[in-house]
Order: sequence, then structure tokens, then C-alpha cells
Amino acid sequence: MRMITKVAITAAVAVAGGAVLLGAASGSSHYRMVDQLVHEGFAQWTDKQLELHGKVVPHSIHVQVVRQETTRSFVLAMNGEAMRVFAKGPVPDTFTDESEVIATGYVVPAEAERATAEAMGLRVDGEHAWVLDASGVSAKCASHYGDQPPTARAMSLGSEH
Repeated sequence: MRMITKVAITAAVAVAGGAVLLGAASGSSHYRMVDQLVHEGFAQWTDKQLELHGKVVPHSIHVQVVRQETTRSFVLAMNGEAMRVFAKGPVPDTFTDESEVIATGYVVPAEAERATAEAMGLRVDGEHAWVLDASGVSAKCASHYGDQPPTARAMSLGSEH
């Protein structure tokens, strides 16, 4: 094989590999705590998938069927900062007030969720300028919160957590 052919094949493989890596990186999500996100600003996150970590503010969970889909809205807070989340679909059994949650989605202007908010009887104007449009919600296992004793349900499930 000629040297130029070998170099061309190597270059083509390198370019293809780089394209695969860039494609994988564009689908990745970024992890932020609510307070980190608020302090960094929202606008830079509008086109990036984000995993937002916080605790569910008590009495902020609203559930409604909107456009034939179960939709939840709740507020996540961490260290005095808060952000409203709109999520569709199922949530884990441990999703309750004060549960530690990671919501995965995109930061959007609150105005983009106005129709959903109104269908749920909520107002987004004035509360939060930006919200998280979440495609998934996961909750930490309550028995892993630290020094809190496990619940009877967690004890009956054994070491599945």
C-alpha cells in the first residue's frame, strides 16, 4: 500500500471517530444544583440538556392531565434558590414533598409553559422567569438521605435500593 493511501485512510478514520465523539457529546446532559444554576444564569442553558438537582418544596406538587398526558409541576429548591419544573409522565414512588430529586430537561422561558401552567391552574408570570421542561424525574432513595432511619417500606424492600 502506498504511503499516501495509508495516510488518507488514517485521516478518514480519525475524522469519523471525531464526528462520533462530537455526536455523543451533544446528547450528553449537564448536572447542576438549583442554586448553582440560579447563580450562573439561565440563558446559557437553553439549548443544553440539564440534570437539575434539588429538594421538592412542600405543597408545590400539582398533578393534572393536560392534552391527554399526566403533567406535574413542582418547585425544586436548594440553599435558598428555587426553580419551577414541568414534567410529563411517570415519577418514582419516592417522589413526594421534600424528596431529593433530579429532573432532566431543558431550561425554557416561563412564558413557553404558560398554556400548561394555566391548564393546571398555576401562574408562571412573576414567580420564575425560567422553568425546567423536564422529560424525566428521578428521586433518591429515602434510605440514602443520611442519618434518617429507613421507613418500614424501605426495610421491607431490603437491599433493592
